[in-house]
Amino acid sequence: MNNNAETLYQMALSRIQSLKNPSETKIEEEIRQIAELPYFESINEETILDTISKIEFHEGISMQDAACIAEKEEDFIKWLTPERREDTKRIYSEDYNDYLINESNYPRKVVSSIDDATERILAGCGDPLNLNSWTRRGMVVGSVQSGKTSNYIGLITKAADYGYKVIIVIAGIHENLRKQTQERVNHGFIGYDRDANILEGVRIGVGKIFRKDGNKSKPREIFPWQLTFNSIDFGINSAKRANVPFDSKCERPLIFVIKKNPTVLENLIKWLELSPAKDLSEKINHPLLLIDDEADNASINTAYGKGAISKINSQLRKLLSQFSRASYVGYTATPFANIFIDPDSEDEMLERDLFPKDFIIGLEPPSNYFGPKKLFIDEDSSESNKLQKIFDNEDYIPLKHDKYLDPSLPKSLKDAIISFFLVNAIRDVRGDFNSRS
Repeated sequence: MNNNAETLYQMALSRIQSLKNPSETKIEEEIRQIAELPYFESINEETILDTISKIEFHEGISMQDAACIAEKEEDFIKWLTPERREDTKRIYSEDYNDYLINESNYPRKVVSSIDDATERILAGCGDPLNLNSWTRRGMVVGSVQSGKTSNYIGLITKAADYGYKVIIVIAGIHENLRKQTQERVNHGFIGYDRDANILEGVRIGVGKIFRKDGNKSKPREIFPWQLTFNSIDFGINSAKRANVPFDSKCERPLIFVIKKNPTVLENLIKWLELSPAKDLSEKINHPLLLIDDEADNASINTAYGKGAISKINSQLRKLLSQFSRASYVGYTATPFANIFIDPDSEDEMLERDLFPKDFIIGLEPPSNYFGPKKLFIDEDSSESNKLQKIFDNEDYIPLKHDKYLDPSLPKSLKDAIISFFLVNAIRDVRGDFNSRS
């Protein structure tokens, strides 16, 4: 973008942000008025349209407030009060909001909605400054690929600001998903990209954000501790090599991004059992936030029989039971299995099951989300149907067939694959490389 185009964009953005909920027509009108100033006489129509498109994206996309269902509890004191917010330095969460807007190009209204939703989720969790023993169980429900990861990284940053000391993210059952989540946590919370054997790494994401300190601006100086990395899931030996001081003080938040895997979970449980952070009650007296991504997958107790508990479910509960203060938040797009967990299921050693007894939060997708509601509209609707019916599938893959079928691809499927590559090529040409899942 040349200097005149950049100046037009900044002036137009400042003007549009001063208006309350401007329509697309109003946005275009304001930008064209600014473009008529003598300073911009060399600006062409293509640049004006490009500016309109970018500002409509940043200022026109919104997200509705999250809905909340919470049990009324006489013994749960609402701790996230206006006074608590006023007294808390929100360093991690403010850096994350700046990162989303300035580095990841998220619309401001969407970032504001994420900020509000994570505040509601955290309010349903336990107070990290309450030194009495407590446990909380909650669930967050969001549409597929609609921003759940962005939301729980926002929750991580808020939890760290308000005093949570140990944060565990269980990022699915596959290493590629764990690694992808680790990278996003590195950018949005940790601020560093480094390996287990390297104390210093490269500043990334929030680590590059400058903040005012008196008359100077400087980047963050204190970073969370981490015991998982892009190339390494949690292991006892790698944790020893990392030499992270996890004791009764725990001055910085400590984060793990691990697979939902029995071996990894067992290693983490063993490491925690030998931790010097344990008190006389044989519990770790640091507040824990455990985020279970895809909480409907492998976390549910599927063992059959009285008192039987499936492996990963028992490990998650054992992990939570290592701490005297622990909040469990499961994220899922398909909550059906979770809400049918027996709410009274409890084990003497493993304590309560993972039923979201304390709260359920429903996340609304952003206004530009393209999901089932956009595809499967009523035939009587005035909107044009975006579905194209196909009829050649049974010629190649009959609905009823045995497992030995060796099908060829129908033309409609070949066309769909070609269309997919063409759409991705168009996005690459436009420079649209950011993922908003």
